[in-house]
Amino acid sequence: IYLIQSVLMAGRFMDARGETWQPEKVTSGDPLDLLLRVRDACRWIETRRRRGSATPAGGVWWDGSGIPEATYLSRIPITCQRLRRMGIDLKRDRLELAPHAHQSIGGVEVDAGARSAVPGLFAAGETAAGLHGALRINGSGVTAGLVQGAIAGRSAAAHARFAGRPAAPVNGHVPSGTVPASPGRLRALRDQIHSAM
Repeated sequence: IYLIQSVLMAGRFMDARGETWQPEKVTSGDPLDLLLRVRDACRWIETRRRRGSATPAGGVWWDGSGIPEATYLSRIPITCQRLRRMGIDLKRDRLELAPHAHQSIGGVEVDAGARSAVPGLFAAGETAAGLHGALRINGSGVTAGLVQGAIAGRSAAAHARFAGRPAAPVNGHVPSGTVPASPGRLRALRDQIHSAM
């Protein structure tokens, strides 16, 4: 299920031993403040897991009974409909939560033109290293991918025009003056790509 961060952080967390924690209320409207509360919640949950006070599935309970119904209906109406079809009412039922990896932030180091150290290899969005750092603000992934993707596309087009790339095989024959890719060349390229990540 999908609970947006502002709704999630308005609830109360409880471990298997009954110890509770409620995040500090975010009043600034700054997305970074909300993201830091999410980080605090993940740390609290991980601490419970390490202490042995997590739920049997390795998470904690989340209680949203104190959140007004209007908040649910205005912020996550589709999630509420899906949960109700499953017999779950967020005003009455607790949910079991645990942090998990749902994205990869970075890997391929690129310059401002989305070019990597490997000639002809371009990366954009969450594949490119350094754009977000350790904390990506919710909702920024698509925008980053679109903007940096356009930059990578322009750079790749320029590279294709000026790189003197070998001609494509015609009817299974490689035109003279080109060198077909050998297994050794492919391994070398693979190694270059791995070292760029």
